[in-house]
Amino acid sequence: MYKLLYLYIVTKMIFREYIVMKEFAVLNENYYVVKTNRLIKAIGNLGTLEEKLFDSLVSQIQITDEDFRPYYIKVKDMGEFIGLHTNAVYERLREAAENLSNEPVTLESSNDKGKRQFISTRLISSTLYQEGEGYMVMHIDPILKPYLLAINGKETPFTSYMLGNILRLDTDYEIKLYRLLKQYERVKSRTFEFEDLKKKIGADTPSYQVFAEF
Repeated sequence: MYKLLYLYIVTKMIFREYIVMKEFAVLNENYYVVKTNRLIKAIGNLGTLEEKLFDSLVSQIQITDEDFRPYYIKVKDMGEFIGLHTNAVYERLREAAENLSNEPVTLESSNDKGKRQFISTRLISSTLYQEGEGYMVMHIDPILKPYLLAINGKETPFTSYMLGNILRLDTDYEIKLYRLLKQYERVKSRTFEFEDLKKKIGADTPSYQVFAEF
């Protein structure tokens, strides 16, 4: 009897905390997306919708944040915000969230001996779909903390850009190329080997064999 009462009280406290902590994302195209350059250069095969959805989450991170928090997304608002004009907004965003949880990206870094090492990870660790409530709760994978939190220009070189600049692009190739060029904005130019560029933006398919087709 006492155990059941204890479980009831604890469950009620957790539910109350969940309600109090719930804070929906404020969507604003003038918010900045800030990522370390290692994350900018990560290799993956995410689609346009996935890229825009993840950047919309990253734009919610505050410079003072020491940890990730649950990101509450109103499905209708997010669909309109990222230009998803379809009657199946919920299904499309749910599918995009699942792709962010399942499709790996590869991050390159180096160990203490200067040897290259590669980390394969997902961007989203979990998504809660609240049926009938019109929102989702998304969690960024904790392994990405060094790439998105406590960013310092000297110790962790980074790139920042307005979220709206991403939302206005039509394809994932354009989004990835924009980020790579934004990384070198101060230098004013950047040179790529054609094959390397195709790999970086996920265009290394038979459809793009020569530069004229690219």
